Amino acid sequence: MDLEQAFAESFAGGKSVKIMVRPNSKENKLLDYKGEGFKISIKARPEKGAANAELVKFTSRLLKKHVVIASGLTSKTKILRLSE
Repeated sequence: MDLEQAFAESFAGGKSVKIMVRPNSKENKLLDYKGEGFKISIKARPEKGAANAELVKFTSRLLKKHVVIASGLTSKTKILRLSE
């Protein structure tokens, strides 16, 4: 199973998913999975919500479903869930 498929399947059944964000990176990319959650790099800088907006856009595009940040708006560790 590849990383993108594992990421998509982790949302099954309406689950929330823990992620660690690396803002101000060279590219938007799903990097790795550790026992505590997924690591994602985001190009946007962590200023005025730009990295959060880019994260939502990137993960929504990966899953082909709308994603929201359930918690961690000001932290590098966030909880994502599918929007109702």
